[in-house]
Amino acid sequence: MPKMLYVHVGPRKTGTTATQHALVDDGNSVVVYPNVGLWRDRSHHGLVYKFFGEEKLAEPISDSLETLLAKLRDQTAQTEKNIVISSEVLEFRDVDVFIRGLLPYVNVEPANVEILLTCREHFARTASLYNHRLGAKKVAERRRPDRFLQEEAAAMCYEPLIRKLMTTEFKVTVLNYHPSETWLSRYCAHVGFTEHEFPENKKRMVSYSPKALIVILAINEVVESRNDRHEYMKFFAKMPDSRGPSKFIFGSQASAVAEGHFSADRKFLSRKFGIELEPPDYNALENDLFIDASDFEDIEKIARPLGEKGGEITAHVRRYLR
Repeated sequence: MPKMLYVHVGPRKTGTTATQHALVDDGNSVVVYPNVGLWRDRSHHGLVYKFFGEEKLAEPISDSLETLLAKLRDQTAQTEKNIVISSEVLEFRDVDVFIRGLLPYVNVEPANVEILLTCREHFARTASLYNHRLGAKKVAERRRPDRFLQEEAAAMCYEPLIRKLMTTEFKVTVLNYHPSETWLSRYCAHVGFTEHEFPENKKRMVSYSPKALIVILAINEVVESRNDRHEYMKFFAKMPDSRGPSKFIFGSQASAVAEGHFSADRKFLSRKFGIELEPPDYNALENDLFIDASDFEDIEKIARPLGEKGGEITAHVRRYLR
């Protein structure tokens, strides 16, 4: 079998970080995951940004593009192992140009290139993105979940990205994230691992509980300064039950609006790739974005020493008390 180049474009919140960490931790025993332009999250964002001439001050890459490509050649050109490049930011860039720029350095024929895309159920993916955005350092997400869902629903659909990728001459493969419990093993099997070679599946980026989401949303609403926001977040970081399994955080009306986008996208995935994404019954589900009296007491106790701002945070949190 000729060696393959797999270019994994994500997209965001579809298990990409878990796969990136697993491949780095594996140490290239089965496939080569080049140590070239890696960011702290183990993605190849640095390589992508350098390739397109973008400087990212958050995690600057000191090597020039020429140096990065030389390192890529040194790590991949002579091996017969499959190669994996993974970066969610490729979703928003010219993947065709990027791949063609790499091919001379990795010694892979164009016919042996495969673009990988993962699909996760739309509501779950949107909730995960909201969870991430709410605690992001750069921009405070102040939209409540229902507004976020309605405004971001179109961007959570896969068809536009897939159609863009299909304009390249490279093979495009769409993988189903579900069932999530076996996602990593199925991904690794696809890129060349056998069952006894699967890397360890370590949980990454555990979600905030509804209790923590409510607190962070309150902080974002009442604290303007980015630095101050994160100081307050650190203050609440040890709050009991701040992390937990994802829950349904959207109302039925907002869900119905989003479903107008998601339904058409599911049909496209089913028709084109045989992928069936099972949506939640949002009319039967209770919105879990609320706290009980015990949760409120925990929050109020932590907020009390924060003075006036603590009182404002508590007032915002009270709206979610049931």
